[in-house]
Amino acid sequence: MATETRTNVRTKKRTTVRSAMFKRSARWLGEHFPEATASLALAAWFRPRRFDPPRREHYWKMGALEFHIGRGTHGVRAWSWGQGPTVLLVHGWEGRGMQLGGFVQPLVDAGFRVVTWDAPAHGNSPGSRASLFSFADTVLAAARQLGPIHGIVGHSMGGAASILALQAGVPVSRVALIAPGDPARAGERVASAFGLTDEVTEAMARSLRERFGQSLAEVSTARLIGRIDAPVLIVHDRGDRYADFSDAEAMAEAAPNAQLVEVASLGHHRILRDADVIEAVATHIAGKPVDVLPRGVCMTQDDLLRDLHHGRD
Repeated sequence: MATETRTNVRTKKRTTVRSAMFKRSARWLGEHFPEATASLALAAWFRPRRFDPPRREHYWKMGALEFHIGRGTHGVRAWSWGQGPTVLLVHGWEGRGMQLGGFVQPLVDAGFRVVTWDAPAHGNSPGSRASLFSFADTVLAAARQLGPIHGIVGHSMGGAASILALQAGVPVSRVALIAPGDPARAGERVASAFGLTDEVTEAMARSLRERFGQSLAEVSTARLIGRIDAPVLIVHDRGDRYADFSDAEAMAEAAPNAQLVEVASLGHHRILRDADVIEAVATHIAGKPVDVLPRGVCMTQDDLLRDLHHGRD
């Protein structure tokens, strides 16, 4: 374990050096060629990385009915369990449907058919580029293909995509958002990560609007969620390094019927495997009241070191 930890530290140092060099290069390019730099940044932004799944995700696939959502084998890879009203599990950026596998059995036991998929250019699905809008289009395609949708559980950007799909006409009875982030702030985060100038950031915003017909501000989850009549449960860790807790607070304040539950020590990914979070989400989807979760969560040292070694919290 000590060897793994030292290796992880060296990897993080190399990554930090490469990141600093990349930012300096991006700033120089942005100052001299802002439009070209914006195009390069968007190309990098819309090309998600794929990560190898852990063993537990292979286990969760056992017993699932595998199919495609969309145009035959050209659609996204999807899996289904159980019978009853349909509940969709929507993963986040650079994630996989099976990351939400811990929610399957409790929801099946509650009498639901549970469906998840790998979004375009994610996991086992085809493609090399994706966006919030392609995520939302897949939710719409799932609703058309699978019939009435009882509930949606969305993680991170999968939650934002689900809210966007609801605005496009997907009726739903219950919504749960786990570690949600607001796409309205995504441009700022990308600009900060890449070290982009204001001129490049503005060029990116113009390009996004031309390509998708909407700006990120127009698809702000905090803005759109105010139109959602269905009860919404929001579960978020204040210490989340990938999605700001303030985004969840803004969503909870804007939604007409929302409950915000704060957890601790679960980060952005471990939150999907916590027994209390899973129980709360299943309870909410089933239409029952959710008790406040404990703020502190105990983790074994092995769990913590394993997550740190893989660079994912």
